[in-house]
Amino acid sequence: MVVRKTKDAAGNFSIMLFDGVCNFCSGSVLFSLKRLDNPGVRFCPMQSPAGQAVLKKLGFSLTDYETFIFIEEGKVYTKSEAVILLGKNLKRPWPVVAGLVELFPKNLLDWFYIRVARHRYKIMGRKKECLVPGPEIMKFFILK
Repeated sequence: MVVRKTKDAAGNFSIMLFDGVCNFCSGSVLFSLKRLDNPGVRFCPMQSPAGQAVLKKLGFSLTDYETFIFIEEGKVYTKSEAVILLGKNLKRPWPVVAGLVELFPKNLLDWFYIRVARHRYKIMGRKKECLVPGPEIMKFFILK
């Protein structure tokens, strides 16, 4: 996969949709933000008005948030592919780690991803409300 380092020619950002009430998912987003190497990536909680609009447009469930969804240059990536692509947008060593993970068969990676996704609330719990970004990271979020 080729990773862009800015917005695409149309001025669009890459977007990572995530479960905004999941502590595991929100923690992954905050982890990524600290290591982000691509100013063209934005994050969007699936429960937000913007997230719901994107899910509807793409034909995804409006209530089932069991996969990260990464949208880049009009292409939609889910499950392990979404995580790998996000990893390639982070600072070193994460693109290398993502590349190594990508060597494993996709069906095996997705099998593992699905198991973690199904138990994500048991692993790290959930919030009553979506992650609310602070002012220093708000520019990386799409909420409305």
